[in-house]
Amino acid sequence: MAVFTKVAELGSFRRAAERLNLSASVVSHHVTQLEAQLGVQLLFRSTRHVVLTHEGQGFYGSCCAMLQAAEEALEGLRGQDQELSGKLVIVAPALFSSGPFLQDITSFCQLYPKVQIQLEFDDSPRNLVQDGIDISISLEPESSALMVCTEMFRHRPGLYAAPAYLQGFGAIHRVEDLNHVDWVCHNRDVHMVLRKEGGQSVQIDPTPRLSVNSIAALHELVLSGLGVAQLPGLLARVDVDKGVLVPVLPDWRCDSGGCYLVYSAKAKAHSLTLRFVEFLSERVRRGFVKDKQSQFDTE
Repeated sequence: MAVFTKVAELGSFRRAAERLNLSASVVSHHVTQLEAQLGVQLLFRSTRHVVLTHEGQGFYGSCCAMLQAAEEALEGLRGQDQELSGKLVIVAPALFSSGPFLQDITSFCQLYPKVQIQLEFDDSPRNLVQDGIDISISLEPESSALMVCTEMFRHRPGLYAAPAYLQGFGAIHRVEDLNHVDWVCHNRDVHMVLRKEGGQSVQIDPTPRLSVNSIAALHELVLSGLGVAQLPGLLARVDVDKGVLVPVLPDWRCDSGGCYLVYSAKAKAHSLTLRFVEFLSERVRRGFVKDKQSQFDTE
């Protein structure tokens, strides 16, 4: 029943086998034997996907309840005071590959020396269940009912360019000047809205000279003097202080964005996942209390 649940959850015998450290043939054998014992077909199988039958859907819910009860019983036997251990898979945007987030990871590892962390930096959308990811740090909210999505903080993007680019292009004083600049854009930046104090707003539909799917790459390209880009304030702030990036039209504000922690709704109290979520949320809260502008350009 546990093997069947994992296959149904991941939609694949192969992925279930990888998560369970079993061969695909052994996983298939367990499910086939279960179906034979029950006398019903639980899964529709194809070369690419596995889908629950009507009977399988009802049985899956019962299996999940059984596994949850077993996990809670085991957790009670282990006790809450036992030293935290296990493996945690975390994925975050590439812009987190330096700075305070890595300091947080280091502190968590020092606090819990028996915990293993697999840390991946990826700007592409990921399927947490299928990819075996415990926690995702995302700049986009997650709307799936299977996931919990909590906002850690809000950040204020802005327009930036390198001094070398502005020296060649000239000063940018008006919004209309943006129609003539070289844009370096993230693939999802189809349009942006700029707002000025007093309620004035304007929509910009940039035609990119270059577009990329990585904020970290976007950051490097702007630093090299290729053009103007919209960057998160938490990424550009240090460069502005160093003088290697210059805010463009700082009187015009971009709409704020959020940074979110996403994890399975099935995560149990005292689990490794929730322990990290609590730890990181507390670190972020302390960062704001200590110096609200130290890490994030907020509203």
